[in-house]
Amino acid sequence: MSSLTKESFNNISNFGKMFLESYDGSKPIQRKRKNVIICGMGGSAITGNYLEALANFNKSKNQTLVWRSYNIPLFLNNEWIAIVISYSGNTEETLSMISQLQENEIETYVISSGGKLEKFAKNHDLNFTKIPSGYSPRFALPIIFGRAYRLTEILLNLHPISYQMRDHINNFDNLENLSLLGLISNSILSKIPIILSDNEFAVLSIRFRSQLNENSKLMAHNYVLPEFSHNAIVGFENLKHSNYCLVVIKSGKYENQRTRLHREFFEEYAKRKNIIVYSLESRFDNPLIQLLDITRKLDYISYNIALLSNIDPLAVKSIDELKRNLNKN
Repeated sequence: MSSLTKESFNNISNFGKMFLESYDGSKPIQRKRKNVIICGMGGSAITGNYLEALANFNKSKNQTLVWRSYNIPLFLNNEWIAIVISYSGNTEETLSMISQLQENEIETYVISSGGKLEKFAKNHDLNFTKIPSGYSPRFALPIIFGRAYRLTEILLNLHPISYQMRDHINNFDNLENLSLLGLISNSILSKIPIILSDNEFAVLSIRFRSQLNENSKLMAHNYVLPEFSHNAIVGFENLKHSNYCLVVIKSGKYENQRTRLHREFFEEYAKRKNIIVYSLESRFDNPLIQLLDITRKLDYISYNIALLSNIDPLAVKSIDELKRNLNKN
């Protein structure tokens, strides 16, 4: 195991502590009535989906939008604040978006470890928050998320981190003792993973799918209930083999009771199709702590699959090849 790979495992193990350290390194934006657009790509942009979920749980009156593109939405105006995130600071789509944000005079805050984005922010006198460098962007999630959570605390009506919340986050179960995660890892190793969540926890199914893609080098499918019941479920009717594994992410007390009926039906339906079914949920009630807790478990599964397959979880050869091609044009 390389030193960087070991560092990645340490990041998963210390997920909560890294989140808190980053949270403590910033101050909230002093605004109450502004809509928020989070601009970024990949492991940087996923933070926006976490904020979007938490804004809903906390009944934020401000709209939250996550945007992954070269172009910004045409409807943006002075009622919006932009949070631009690129861990490396060199993501070309993000650099394109921030340029357009400035052309349209949108108030902008930047989170990055440096690169071209830091230079742009300083040249345009933007609010810039520097985070530690040296991590793979997807393993830097707790750092990016912690900083972004603090920045948008007032804007999105998020709960300040209390002493009790800190205690829970600092004392997550040791990942090495969670045998269920190893069992799921071994099952997914030889199967095609299907990830199912409700709409409130959709960010977790997105995160897990992308981590399986990048860390484990696997194709995976993620679906959201109850929408899944109106289309994708039919695709299982003519299933000819059982080369699938279903991972259900539960939202505990936040699960709508009618959605629960959808979930329970499909869990039984999948078993009749000889699909192995696993479920993951958090023992905590607070939505932020639930998201942090389940995320680190999902990250560990994707990381563990890579090790079981003798694959480098950090290598992304196809992305590197694409970037070389883009640089030629």
